[in-house]
Amino acid sequence: MCTQDYWEKHSQEDLFNANWLHSRTRPNAWDDWISMSDLEKESPKSEQHFDHFFYALQAAQDKLGVAIGSTPLVSDDLEKQRLIAPLGMEKTGYSYAALTLNNPQQDPRTKAFCDWLREQVNQI
Repeated sequence: MCTQDYWEKHSQEDLFNANWLHSRTRPNAWDDWISMSDLEKESPKSEQHFDHFFYALQAAQDKLGVAIGSTPLVSDDLEKQRLIAPLGMEKTGYSYAALTLNNPQQDPRTKAFCDWLREQVNQI
């Protein structure tokens, strides 16, 4: 993920000319993405590391580089064209889970929320 401006000015269709933005919450994201793509592993021109995924995506919006983004977290940014996925999106096999203290079936409010959340994720 990056802005259209960043891609045109810095990468010009070569991902390795970009500044790679990493998240410590998913430290292998770039290696995973490269292994799923048709690209050969090279070292990027430069790299920056952030403590959380959100900060890496914000840095991408601020034109500081290219970040890895998961569809549920970047779909709005893609739709509103704040970010682009110039090389497309790849399924990684990662998934999300909702954790509750009690079984969601025991509380109708928790069940309703979990059902709503599942619907939202399935729409992406």
